[in-house]
Amino acid sequence: MHDLIHDLAIQVAGIGCKVVAEQGEIDFDQRIHHVSVGYCLTYLWRMPNNVLKLPRLRTFLLPEQIQDGAILREPICNQLLSSCRCLRVLDLHGLEVRCLPSSIGNLIHLRYLNLSETYIKALPNSITKLQNLQTLKLAKCEHLRGLPADLFKKLTNLRSLDVKRTFFLLPSGIGQLTSLHKLTYLRFDNDNQGKKNTVKLSDLKNLDDLRGSLMISFKSAAIKDPIHEAKEANLGSKCGLEMLEIDWWGKQGSENCKALLEGLKPHPNLKLTITSYDGERLPNWAQMNNLCASPPSLVDIQLNRFHRCEQVPTFCHLPSLKRLTLSGLPAVEYMESGDALRGVCSLREEALFFPSLQELTLEYMLNLKGWWKVMGEVVSSGQNDELVQLPKLQHLSKLYMQHCPKMTSMPHCPNLEELTLMSVNDTLSVLKMATRSTAGVAAATSACSPGTHSKLKSLEIGNVKELISLPNKCLHQLSFLKIQYSKLSSISGLGEVFKNLYSLRHLELGWCSSLRSLSGGLGHITTLEKLVIWYGDELDFSADEDMPWKALKNLQSLELDKLVALPNGLRHLTNLRSLSLTHNWELEELPEWISCLSSLQQMELWGCCKLTSLPEGFRELTGLKKLQISLCEGLKKRCEGPDGEDWPKIQHIPLIIY
Repeated sequence: MHDLIHDLAIQVAGIGCKVVAEQGEIDFDQRIHHVSVGYCLTYLWRMPNNVLKLPRLRTFLLPEQIQDGAILREPICNQLLSSCRCLRVLDLHGLEVRCLPSSIGNLIHLRYLNLSETYIKALPNSITKLQNLQTLKLAKCEHLRGLPADLFKKLTNLRSLDVKRTFFLLPSGIGQLTSLHKLTYLRFDNDNQGKKNTVKLSDLKNLDDLRGSLMISFKSAAIKDPIHEAKEANLGSKCGLEMLEIDWWGKQGSENCKALLEGLKPHPNLKLTITSYDGERLPNWAQMNNLCASPPSLVDIQLNRFHRCEQVPTFCHLPSLKRLTLSGLPAVEYMESGDALRGVCSLREEALFFPSLQELTLEYMLNLKGWWKVMGEVVSSGQNDELVQLPKLQHLSKLYMQHCPKMTSMPHCPNLEELTLMSVNDTLSVLKMATRSTAGVAAATSACSPGTHSKLKSLEIGNVKELISLPNKCLHQLSFLKIQYSKLSSISGLGEVFKNLYSLRHLELGWCSSLRSLSGGLGHITTLEKLVIWYGDELDFSADEDMPWKALKNLQSLELDKLVALPNGLRHLTNLRSLSLTHNWELEELPEWISCLSSLQQMELWGCCKLTSLPEGFRELTGLKKLQISLCEGLKKRCEGPDGEDWPKIQHIPLIIY
């Protein structure tokens, strides 16, 4: 939020709202109705005493918490609940609350209760008295095992129940909440079918007002008559659902999975994700003809971990499909049959081939060879005589391909803006896929053609040879470049490429284990604002001296790892605002010239085991607003206030996280 908008909101809210800006604040007006804590809490946090003295308090909110969230001790929690009887909104998320007092039942006006990411094992029976409660958030409560038996029978006004990633909770009786609008997650443990107090698929039958997203997860063995029981969920009537994810845990059996999925036919106006499906083919309602017969509003499809599935449906004719993700389908060899290709080509209408697709993800498809197969041959868009005839992914702007080692060709994508090619076949050409020509399509196959252009703005690649082969005009709009898992040994080989990166703002070099030097190329990218270098095991900064750092005048963010010493050239980065040093196990000291980084606002030191003190130059970093020290035990002890030896050097920093 912009500062001016924030100030306006505070002015409109008036005296009734209070944001606690810092620990120990004592300026509280008795007319305050709403209190929120405006800073990250640490293990030192204690409840502000003045909050407990506000008789009209209606709201108590917390910010997003860091990993070592504060402990809200039971006596303090009891005091809050007994003193603030008029609370409508209570947020205790991210705190180490281990037991919710029974006095929670006294808050009869409560409408919103957030206990997410706490250590609570059970809820007290008194919570059933909160009959005005509309929102209950229990997300990521990993220790929670059960709820009061008649909870949902009593909480008839509940509209939202968030139990996402609370994996051991089976909320039986959920079917009684017929006014429920939001339900994030339901897990069905099939081993418990027929036992008391277990959730059933039929519990979803009358929840027709559900909106937003819902994840249904199945665990363990098969159930009796899976099609009938799945149909009892009546997902087709829940037209308010926008996102549905169906997931399986463990071995289910191919027929059981297919039967369950057959019965769980949803309405078509949603984003559909199916994960860990064990069947060889999708159910009938997911086949192409049936999808096309449904209302044309299916915009997002995700199929994840279909280990036995040999053929995916032909999605190319879905008129509204914008995003398609296929991940972990190792048995699939071709995306579509030759019949689908002939159907498109015979009509000579490319508009029929994925007419709305904007984003495509293909990953961990280890046997995928091509898009089409006709008469035993893989059809390739790289063949010059067929390039004009084959349909294109005309509207595709984002393509992500990873671990598809046998894929040798893709349909032409002339309007591609974001491209990721990791662990793919070296013959898969960026030039042939992601270029367009002002002199005809055939020009796209020639690396020397002056009419070859590209819309690429983001490129992630491991094949450096393919990067070097791109024409200059294909790189002019590139603002993000990520090179990883490459055999690159020196940046100098990319010098000519970097000279043409007029728009590059973000560069990442990751897992380039052979990389030894940054000289001879990096200095050309004067527009660079963020540089990330990680897992460069052989990288030697001592040979680079001041170059290429002097040329990086616009660099604002820098992340480095595996350092023995901080490069001296960094002192020239006077506009640097963020510095992250991670996995620097051998780094023993920071230089005094770190005070030259006058614009530095945040700094992270992670895994610097041998770093045991901070230089005096830290006192001069007056603009530093955030310092995070993790896995640096020796340094942590010296920096902890108020008695740490290095505390005087950093006590001016508003936020310090250990």
